[in-house]
Amino acid sequence: MKQITIILTNQECQDFLKPINGKGGGQDLVRELQGLIVNNQLKLDDTMCGKIVRYTKEYKTGGFQNQLEIIKNKL
Repeated sequence: MKQITIILTNQECQDFLKPINGKGGGQDLVRELQGLIVNNQLKLDDTMCGKIVRYTKEYKTGGFQNQLEIIKNKL
């Protein structure tokens, strides 16, 4: 399985690490990704990249999509 490393700017990291309200698949995904960030870097495999793309395309409203867009735009 291929793995990629996404490097976040300090601002992107701050924006992405904002607390998530609510429960659901998208919110759980953001929380999982938040836990993977180390030194402004996020390592993702193909499966996780697919989840990010799916959630940003299928669910267009709510707060967590903006956070996922930060990551998707770097894929």
